[in-house]
Parts: sequence; structure tokens; C-alpha cells
Amino acid sequence: MIQRHHYVYSPINLSVLSENFTLTQVYFLYTLISSYHFFVREVSPMKTLRHTDALRPPASHQRFTHTGAELHYWVLGPTQAPFVVLNHGVAGDHHMFDPVVDALAATYRVLLWDMPGHGQSQTDRPFDLGWAVDGLAAILDQMDVQQCVLIGVSVGAVVAQLFAARHKERLMGLGLLSSTPLWGPRSWWQITQDNMLTAFLHLAPYWLIVGQAPGLLSVRSDVHPYIVRSMEAMGKQRFLAVWESILRWSKHPMPVEFPRPLLLAHGAYDQIGRIKAAAPVWKTLYPDARYDVIPGAGHNVTQDNPNYCTTMLRAFVHKAVHSHNGWRLARATA
Repeated sequence: MIQRHHYVYSPINLSVLSENFTLTQVYFLYTLISSYHFFVREVSPMKTLRHTDALRPPASHQRFTHTGAELHYWVLGPTQAPFVVLNHGVAGDHHMFDPVVDALAATYRVLLWDMPGHGQSQTDRPFDLGWAVDGLAAILDQMDVQQCVLIGVSVGAVVAQLFAARHKERLMGLGLLSSTPLWGPRSWWQITQDNMLTAFLHLAPYWLIVGQAPGLLSVRSDVHPYIVRSMEAMGKQRFLAVWESILRWSKHPMPVEFPRPLLLAHGAYDQIGRIKAAAPVWKTLYPDARYDVIPGAGHNVTQDNPNYCTTMLRAFVHKAVHSHNGWRLARATA
């Protein structure tokens, strides 16, 4: 049974914690929690988000066993339409796309899935980016999907980058939201920061990480309960496995020429890591990519500003499909 805690989204008195934490631990605790200003920011009026077990229009819920893990995925939209695949973020699940999926599924065949160790795709095996990529490729093979538009948020975008490196020929377009380049130059200070943050995450109690995560990931209070539930269900060891997998893969540079069109986007108020700081790197590496700063959004952009994201994603997918000659239809196996 999951132990539940009472979480309060408010600044923590670091002077009290300093009695039990080293200066390094306090520094990273401060980095994690102080960057978020505890008020609602420039978010346009929207309906309260509701994350349900039933997607509309009706979705086909399927299971697929890959290397000992049961992966859960959902397919909806016109059977013979071009395929769009959506990768969710860390400690989330396919419900991260609830606010935008209906609009996409009105025109396209949409595949959502819970990555290994997330949502309903539970497994005792530690998360690994390569394993997630292989799992997604296996799902597409089972459905006989030859090509798709792949869109990822946060860690889902990191998985999408590695998928593009391994299976570029299968992509009509690539959308990377709330992410940084998986490969690229890293300064000694960035490496030091990553190592120190890793040490802190191992030392910090998980209730502290979970309690502060909602404010760091989303500017919307109605999204916070979803984040808490997802992180509670994931647990500390699976959470750490995701972070450590990213670090492992980033240490092995791989020349990648991403497919075009390419979408790069992040929230105007994203406080996670170096995402906003990496924007100039993205634009330098891929000057022909579409680059969007999503207004009124933090890290979980599809939940923070679904109206903007819906318009942005529909336009991007339309361009990807219509600029790609000879996209192949998937057989109606779902």
C-alpha cells in the first residue's frame, strides 16, 4: 500500500533544515524549490483539467509484453489516418496528453503509451532510455506502423531523441517539448552540478521531492494533484532510475541529424534544469526548426496551456504529414 503524506506547496525554512543537511544538500534543495514563485502566472482562462481513465473519442486499450515487461498503450482516431505518437514525461503517464489528444485524434491516428515503470506499465526492471526506445519500436512493429510523427514532453522528448537516432527513417516529423539536447557539449560545471544533484536526490526523502515537484512542474494548481499521484505511484527508485539513465546516455555523444520538420518548444516559466538556457543551443544546432515559447506554461506544457499546445501541435503535425512524400498507412490492427 502506498503511504500517503500531506503535502504543502510553500517555501521551506532552510535555516531549520541546515541543522540536518550539509551545505551541498541545502544548496540543491534551495535550487529545487526556490526557483518557483508561489503564485498563479499569466495563464489564460481555461476549464479545470480532469484526468480520466476513458479517453474520448473511444480509445483501444492494448497490452504488449516486451522483454518481460507489460507495456500499456492506447490508440484512437481514424483508422487509416497518419500516425502520431505521444511520449509523456517523467513520473507521468499517457494522461499528460488528455487536454490535447481529442483535437489531434479528430484528424490523426494517435498512439499514447505508458513508458516502462510509468502508469500502468509497471515493471521491476530499472528504467533505461534504450529499453524505452526498443519498447516503442516493438509496439509500432506489432501494429505495422512504418512511419509516424513522434512528439515527446520532458523525458518523453529525450526518449524521442534516441528513437530518432536509431530509427530516423520511421519519422515524418519530430516534436521535442520541455527538453534539452541529449547529446552535446557539457561544461565541467554542468557535469559537477549533475553529479551533486544526483547525490542530493539519493539523500533527500522522497516525500520532500514529491511535495515540491508540483510547483516546479506546473503553474496550475489543478494539475498538482495529478503530479503527486503519479510520483507517489512511481516511487523513489524508479524516479532515480530515469534521471540516472539520462546521465548515462548523455555521456556517449552520438551524431544525430534529426528528421524534418522539427519542433522545439518549452514553457515560458519552465524552471527545470537548463531547459530555457539550452534554447540558444537548440536554435544554433537546428536553425530551420520551429521554435516556440509557450506562454503561461511551466514544464508540463500540455497541461499548463492546452489551448496553445493544441494549436501548435496540430499545425506541426499537418506540416509534417503534408511535407513528407509517401507516408505509409498502418494496417487496421488496433
